[in-house]
Amino acid sequence: MYLSETFLSLLVWVALIGSALAPVILLLLYQRDLKDKNLW
Repeated sequence: MYLSETFLSLLVWVALIGSALAPVILLLLYQRDLKDKNLW
């Protein structure tokens, strides 16, 4: 029981951190793509 609870809490933390970081990563990739297009 303890292992499953730990696994579930870890999964929740990964989901929260992932959902928080996803927009930032997408924004950075988008800005990098814009810079690459500006270079051309």
